[in-house]
Amino acid sequence: MQDHSSLELRIDKITTFTPEELEFIISRIKETLTVKVPCPSIGSTQSYYDVASDLLDALFVGESIAEFCKDISFYESWDENRYRKTIHFVLTPQNPTELAKKLYWLSYLFEDEEEDEYEEKNDLISEVREAALDFQDHINLFEKKDYHFPLLVDDYFANFVIGLGEDSDDLPDEIEEINRDLPVQIQNYLYQNHSYIQSPYWQSLHYNFYTSVPDDAWLILSNTPIELSILEQMLDVYKTPVFKPLELQDASVIGAQDFEMIVFNNVEAIKYPFPQLTKAQECVADIYQIMNGVPIDSTATKVKQNLLSSYGDILIVADQIAQYIFFGDLIPKVPEETLKELARKSLPLRAYVKNRPQHLEQRTQKLIAYNTRAKQEL
Repeated sequence: MQDHSSLELRIDKITTFTPEELEFIISRIKETLTVKVPCPSIGSTQSYYDVASDLLDALFVGESIAEFCKDISFYESWDENRYRKTIHFVLTPQNPTELAKKLYWLSYLFEDEEEDEYEEKNDLISEVREAALDFQDHINLFEKKDYHFPLLVDDYFANFVIGLGEDSDDLPDEIEEINRDLPVQIQNYLYQNHSYIQSPYWQSLHYNFYTSVPDDAWLILSNTPIELSILEQMLDVYKTPVFKPLELQDASVIGAQDFEMIVFNNVEAIKYPFPQLTKAQECVADIYQIMNGVPIDSTATKVKQNLLSSYGDILIVADQIAQYIFFGDLIPKVPEETLKELARKSLPLRAYVKNRPQHLEQRTQKLIAYNTRAKQEL
């Protein structure tokens, strides 16, 4: 058999090979192996729970084989004709023998049990399924800290939590009825009432943070300012585009007549996401009550600081108990002509408009220096 620079294998077709054949094939790969995991429910069902089940299978495959790879990543594809999503894990094999064994074992997750004469096969199917359920428990109870595919974990968990609300009448509707020792109950309540879900990736970043399902927003349960390096790591993990170098500056908020609230530093001005901030603070208040058994003091949600990035693409609002991070469409920039019009009636905005050209020049010089250092490090 000839060597392969790259090769694709469907996880649900791997049992067409023997384990020895599979090991031989993988050992001949010179560059990358792509393991394709079909997700037949995505696109063909209205059930979030079924979607979560497909994502769990894919996640279980990816996380199980990662240790036998030099590097591994994933992407998703969509078949317009079959209305089916496939998750592709692209990897460089490091240990062909163990990788082949693991892939062969995982392939039985996609097999159906047969008649009694196939007892050995059925036992193997049960073994893999039980391992997948155990893996699911680790996610649902936040017992595992590090994942190779945090975006897949969040996607799975969001669909799982939403699916719980569809299929169960046993979940509490009132905050006083929630068992704080059952994370899934908490997650379902917070999603149903606020559309926020705790990220299973939070332990790796050492910050307890939640993501908003419909909006470009996060909340962090900490009144200690988030480290810039951690924020950059979060942005990278969630593939959130921001302009670098990332620099946060104190920002001022004003309410302009006949216009929405504005927040600005010395370079950029954006619309203040007040409705989304209110929703996030209401979520934090419920989290506090669930974990402490008493309502939060109203003074705890008084905003103490606003930080806006020098390019206006990240806003952090901090109160006494949490930090709220907004980006994307939630913080559109205020048009230049609007700012000039509003500056006629606002002394702080007038100073902003007057001094902005100077600060823009300073920002440009910082960008040049940043790019120069980046090239020297290559």
